[in-house]
Amino acid sequence: MSATTTTSSRRRRFRLLALDMNEIGLIVILLLLYFGFGATTNGFLSANNHLSLLRDAASIAIAAWAVTLIIIAGEIDVSVGPMVAFTSVCLAFMLKADVNVALAILAALAIGGALGTFAGSLRAYFGVPSFVATLGL
Repeated sequence: MSATTTTSSRRRRFRLLALDMNEIGLIVILLLLYFGFGATTNGFLSANNHLSLLRDAASIAIAAWAVTLIIIAGEIDVSVGPMVAFTSVCLAFMLKADVNVALAILAALAIGGALGTFAGSLRAYFGVPSFVATLGL
């Protein structure tokens, strides 16, 4: 009985170690890429480049956070990218037309909220699967 328990616990430890080795391998590859680009590209390791990368990643992180909540709820939303693009274009058109910046941002948020409400209403009131409801947006 103890031999079976020992073998079973060794297998569990090996599985956990293998999982950790996969994660460690990914981190090592990321670090190699980071320092490789730093050694071969001028300005890659500069503070301005890091701030630019963080600034660019912020909008993606916000959208990813929203989609994460939807996936946790057991649904799927395939319209996030197109909705972000559409509201960004609407905002750009409003700013080009010299609309007040605060008003343009509020209007763009309202447009995105209206599209999301429409997709959510299709799911909640009509039972349309979220994949199908958001595919058309």
